Amino acid sequence: MNAYLYKGQKIMKAIVSVLIILLALSGCQRSSKNPPDSEYAWIYSAEPGIDVKKAIEKGDLRFMGTYDYSLSVVGVKSECVESRDNINPIEGTSDVWGSYESAKFNTTARLYAEHYNIALLNHLDKYDDCVAR
Repeated sequence: MNAYLYKGQKIMKAIVSVLIILLALSGCQRSSKNPPDSEYAWIYSAEPGIDVKKAIEKGDLRFMGTYDYSLSVVGVKSECVESRDNINPIEGTSDVWGSYESAKFNTTARLYAEHYNIALLNHLDKYDDCVAR
């Protein structure tokens, strides 16, 4: 009986060791929920009013979107967004904020998207009908 108990303990120790190693390795991977500063730093100095004018000049009339529970268009009523093709998502956004930097990035991205989208609605003469209040 003791041999079986001893063998079971060895198996449990091996399983626990493997789980600890897997958890440690997964903690070392970069998460898409916590965007790295260098790749997404543009958002902190972005100017939505200028950016929307440049997009309009190029014929790009898509709204800016952020990834929350799903892809959202901040500041715009959902019925005014014809399809997902009319949304330019801000990569790296998420509704999961794992750190202060992630929260800062997502909050800034949502604010940027809202100002961008309101400026686009003004250009399209749809402000009164489509702005989310």
